[in-house]
Amino acid sequence: MQLLKQHSGWILVLLFFGVGVLTPSCKREQFDNNPSTKLKFSTDTVMFDTVFTILGGGPFPRSVNKRLIVYNPSKNAIKTTIRLAGGNASPYRINIDGERTTQLNDYEILGGDSIYIFVEASIDPRNGGDPIVRDSIEFITNGNTQYTQLRAFGVDAYYFNKVTSTNDTAWMDATKPYVIYGYFWIPQNRKLTIGPGVKIYSDVGAGFIIEGTLEVNGTKQNRVVMQGARLGKDFTDIPGQWYGLHFITTSRNSTIKYTDIVNGTVGVRSDSLSNNANPKVTIENTLIKNMSAVGVLAFTSRLKMVNTCVVNCGQYTFAGDLGGNYEMLHCTFANYGGTFSRKEESFAISNADYKNQAGNVISINPLTVNIRNSIIYGSLREEFLFVREGQGNVTATFFDNFIKTELLGWDASNTLNKDPKFKNIADLDFSLDTLSPAKDKAPSLGILDDLEGNLRNDGAPDVGAYERVE
Repeated sequence: MQLLKQHSGWILVLLFFGVGVLTPSCKREQFDNNPSTKLKFSTDTVMFDTVFTILGGGPFPRSVNKRLIVYNPSKNAIKTTIRLAGGNASPYRINIDGERTTQLNDYEILGGDSIYIFVEASIDPRNGGDPIVRDSIEFITNGNTQYTQLRAFGVDAYYFNKVTSTNDTAWMDATKPYVIYGYFWIPQNRKLTIGPGVKIYSDVGAGFIIEGTLEVNGTKQNRVVMQGARLGKDFTDIPGQWYGLHFITTSRNSTIKYTDIVNGTVGVRSDSLSNNANPKVTIENTLIKNMSAVGVLAFTSRLKMVNTCVVNCGQYTFAGDLGGNYEMLHCTFANYGGTFSRKEESFAISNADYKNQAGNVISINPLTVNIRNSIIYGSLREEFLFVREGQGNVTATFFDNFIKTELLGWDASNTLNKDPKFKNIADLDFSLDTLSPAKDKAPSLGILDDLEGNLRNDGAPDVGAYERVE
């Protein structure tokens, strides 16, 4: 107990003399006032990784107690102010060395000593709030401020905290969300199947790592949603709230259908070519928007995208580097920079050679790209970057697209630098306006519906991911 620590000198004096007489011989504590002195903690995040249940006799659900140890590394005592950032409104409660409070000012920790802070959470998993409930404990010591984060799973959901799947797995429950904290790893030769209507919320930096196969089976009526774990109105269109989907070297035969992938860092990243004749990842009827970096990022990979819209990204909507094989049919890539100060083109492809740090060529990477009936547009003067600096062969086919570019040599079927007239750019609605010149301008490719499942049945489909319904 800190109380005993503070008064141990007096207790020894009383015991020695056997009387209640105080003497001036007690040594005064020396305090460390150096601004560079910082506390140390047993953890940077106190994590409650279970769903709460109501305890008998209690008015609210409670968690188990978690312990945080705070260390003073100095040889002298220090004074620190400890505060629960959320105050009395916080769903967390803290107990500092036996005292239940939300703030203690100039609290003394002896040199080389430590204190215990016990944390408890009161969160009702049925309240429909954010799936991950956040707060922090603030420490102000000699003018510097440190934080220990508090995290709890706050709704009735399926939670995955740095999980590696050991078997083929299916997420099919559309009534409860699936929440990822850290990562969900699909190993080689393992498969995760996601059913219609499933909602997946991921914490900051969290997402999927796919060595095996991911199959996302959304439908027109029940789209799959992948987004960050903050559900309030203030976070509706905020990029960078989670990472995204990362398909690494051994992954194969993955499909994403009727899915909304929003508010991440990189929506889909795919590394290396497929190890069979199929695309490594096939993306259909999917919306990817509000990525803080790149919508779809590929390195020497093989991707197929159909009826897919990738919009509002901090750098590129699509970037295919180090060669690869890419097919885009009835897609929309649009970047207007409302959220970002953007300098990069919206769409970029390259056949660059892979080199080591010494500049020696490790691999020569051919590039095959086939883009048809698609829109590549945005707010910059140039929205298409095509780098042919590598030794790999380039096979490029572009037919019946709307592209904003000053590059030369396009097939005459393409429409260059003519605004496709999206319906509402400010609201990130990239379907076509009534007066769009992209209406009824595409030849049929046998693709019978659009991103939202609307039929392309009038004999003259619209260019891009959306078919306008009059």
